[in-house]
Amino acid sequence: MVPNCCTLSPTQMESNTQNLVHKVFDFPYLRVPLIFVQVIISFVSVMVYPIKVELRMRVATEKHVELFCNLPLEGMLIPLSYNIILSLGCAVFGR
Repeated sequence: MVPNCCTLSPTQMESNTQNLVHKVFDFPYLRVPLIFVQVIISFVSVMVYPIKVELRMRVATEKHVELFCNLPLEGMLIPLSYNIILSLGCAVFGR
């Protein structure tokens, strides 16, 4: 059994902090630039790492060819890292 001196109860966000986070992220003047930055980052990543179109035949004996869009890993990681940074920012500053 663990003694009471070593256990920590989970911290909860105070109501004042919840109101502040809600007021900051509720206004469209902040949402629109965040969405615009996401669109710009996605557009630039597609321009830097373009999508390559490939024809694939999975079984060499069958006469079936599939059109495949190959997005490089870097092209996906850049927009996803922006989303992770936003999530971490909300987690850190939302306390």
